[in-house]
Amino acid sequence: MKCKMFWGWLMISLATVAMAQTPPQDSLTLEQVVRQVLKNSPLIEQSLHKIEAANAQIELSNSANYPFAAAEASYSRIGPLIELTIPDAGTFSLFPANNYDAHIAAQYALYDFGKRKTEHELAQNGLFSAQQNAQTVRNMLAYRTVNLFYSILYLQQNIRVLDQEIAALREHLDVAQKRAQTGSATSFDVLTTRVRVSNSENQKVDVENILQKQWVLLQSLMGIDSTQKIYLKGDFVYENAELVDDRQALLQQAMNQRQEMKLAENSVRHYEIAMHLASFGNKPKLMANGMFGVKNGYIPDLNKPKLNWVAGIGLNVPLFDGFATHYKEQEAQASLAAAEAYREEVRRQISAEVSQAIEDVLTQQKKLDAADLQLEQASEAVSLANKQYEAGVVTNLELLDAHTAQAQSRLQKSRVLYNLVLSEFRLEQTVGKKSW
Repeated sequence: MKCKMFWGWLMISLATVAMAQTPPQDSLTLEQVVRQVLKNSPLIEQSLHKIEAANAQIELSNSANYPFAAAEASYSRIGPLIELTIPDAGTFSLFPANNYDAHIAAQYALYDFGKRKTEHELAQNGLFSAQQNAQTVRNMLAYRTVNLFYSILYLQQNIRVLDQEIAALREHLDVAQKRAQTGSATSFDVLTTRVRVSNSENQKVDVENILQKQWVLLQSLMGIDSTQKIYLKGDFVYENAELVDDRQALLQQAMNQRQEMKLAENSVRHYEIAMHLASFGNKPKLMANGMFGVKNGYIPDLNKPKLNWVAGIGLNVPLFDGFATHYKEQEAQASLAAAEAYREEVRRQISAEVSQAIEDVLTQQKKLDAADLQLEQASEAVSLANKQYEAGVVTNLELLDAHTAQAQSRLQKSRVLYNLVLSEFRLEQTVGKKSW
């Protein structure tokens, strides 16, 4: 009867401990934490500024479609003056000593064999790269956040199990001490129980230390002070999908959706455009130019300013550029070959990551089945040990071993659930299903 009352009180105390560590109603979900991380991350801000820079580069490439105009003014003093003397007409100069010239000049490329269009295409490709890089940064931060979020949940659950185990050990210690006083137990039982209490408390301290470090990392990602207290709300939920039959579909989806693959493909496209652009180095350029302004030096009054204008068309045909175009093309071709090799490396890496992620999920699913069976057997062992303890068949330490095994089974199942949830999330990230 006393044993039943003891275990009844113990279950109530363990429930109280669990309720005491239940997060309040204003705790944050995983989605809320990820949103705050993405909102406050300097890396996100950096990627957004890179997108702004890429947009500016596009506008810069568009500037070539407009004429270039400039205002110019000059003054020059010329000497000695060349004078001409004509009998009966006098002496006069062919040009003034003081020369003034102010005009507006404009120039426009009529035809450049598609160079402006190619430059614009290269700038647009840079914008696409910046956008894909921003999404890659978002996914990376989200993955780190998910790892920290579930790691904190797991460590908190670990601490709750340890609290239950420590409470049970302390009750066992009280029972062992009372029995030792009456002579029905030895001091060895008391000493062994104390050692187990101390070991569990030390284990809890280690887990609390790890938990605090995880909190610091998560708060740093969220952009909040490490002294600010926050609470998390979540559970280990998994989908248990049939992944073996979908291996090829998942691999194909990864090739189509992964940001790394998109960036690798875009890098190849970038150097294809760059190689095309390099070929324009020795192409002719047809230009229209015009000038309108005011200057002096016109006969008969050389010093009187007059309006003047110039209009014309010019053709620039490069004859020799010191092999600059050749080496630019050679550089672009080598960079293109490197980008193609990198794309193949990314393809292989993604293929390996998808296969590994699938195997991780399948392995954790098998471990979960084993952990369920182990916990069920441990619970049955506790129930049997309680009955045998009441009948005096087993000792206090044997009953303690049964409860410790049950606690370890709970920890093992929590660990497997934690690994399974992360494995499934990693698989979603690997195949590009999950995007933030």
